[in-house]
Amino acid sequence: MLYCYIAFRTLYFDALAPLSNSFNLQTGFSRFVNDTSYHLHYQIILL
Repeated sequence: MLYCYIAFRTLYFDALAPLSNSFNLQTGFSRFVNDTSYHLHYQIILL
């Protein structure tokens, strides 16, 4: 349960970092998608 919370919190802040750069929203969005798929894949492996 604790790991799920840490993973969600990391994913949440990783998503905010690129999206906050409004001058480069497209790159931020693609990084958000990549980070999301990476974190979900990593969590599934450890589960």
